[in-house]
Amino acid sequence: QLWHGGRACHPLLTDGLQPVAPSAIAISDDEVHTPQGKQPYAVPRALEDGEMTGIVEGFRLAARHAMAAGFDGVEVHGANGYLLDQFLRDGSNKRTGPYGGSLENRARLLLEVVEAVVDVWGSDRVGVRISPRNSYNSMRDSEPVGLTRYVAGALNRFI
Repeated sequence: QLWHGGRACHPLLTDGLQPVAPSAIAISDDEVHTPQGKQPYAVPRALEDGEMTGIVEGFRLAARHAMAAGFDGVEVHGANGYLLDQFLRDGSNKRTGPYGGSLENRARLLLEVVEAVVDVWGSDRVGVRISPRNSYNSMRDSEPVGLTRYVAGALNRFI
């Protein structure tokens, strides 16, 4: 399973680095377990559009490492309030521009990641996990059924 925690990370777990997310909105309905005990989630830094290539390339590299390690396939984790899910849902993605606003724009990062991972593995060895109705990690969307339909339809191009 390939994933990026996004705002579900904490500086105490990442050598002091501030978590990143589509928008500067912290998880509010839970606390994170750290070496210093439970802590409130930190407010993440909103990623810049120019940083998306690095996120996509990180997934591509992880896919290559999984292949080199002898895995049979991989799953792109776009669920449970982690980074790709954060971009998909309008409750955590308040961006404008190419990665925010419309369903098409909010799904852009997930689709770019899937394309990069499929380039490594081929489409018959890549799964995608989404959870558009799951509220874990303060996740919400105003149209989860429409989101599901759009993402499922867009993923059909990889079949």
